[in-house]
Amino acid sequence: MIVLGIDPGTRRIGYAVIKHEKGQVTLLKADLIETVAEARDLILFEIHEKINEVFETYTPSHCAIEKLFFSNNQKTALAVAEARGVLLQVSAAHHCTLMEFTPNEIKSIITGSGTASKPSVARILYSTLKIAPIKGPDDITDAIAIALAGIFQTKNNSRVI
Repeated sequence: MIVLGIDPGTRRIGYAVIKHEKGQVTLLKADLIETVAEARDLILFEIHEKINEVFETYTPSHCAIEKLFFSNNQKTALAVAEARGVLLQVSAAHHCTLMEFTPNEIKSIITGSGTASKPSVARILYSTLKIAPIKGPDDITDAIAIALAGIFQTKNNSRVI
């Protein structure tokens, strides 16, 4: 099974591809999609094109995506919702099984506590995947956590490490 984890955004989208095979989990790729367009429609088109490349390269069977977390900034929330819609559409076009998680659900699945800190989640990710800490924005580490939560949810119905 290959799971694509996505941390949605408009200018930066974190993504991680994790393979689960014979009880082993392997990180295949973790990176950012960064948009450069200025117009909203072109940003969404750019997101579509770039995430479609990820789907075509790794052919995930499952897609785990963070649910939209509303903030006080309605304009930002609307833009992220539009980008998330594009991400969901591409996932559906590739016939992926979709899983959606809130930030607290992800933390709970990974650590056993929905209030765990980002550094606590990251330590477990790096230990489980046997990788060095990822340099770069939190979006990448968040995407790894989302993908791993998808694997645990699929395999063990909310397994905690």
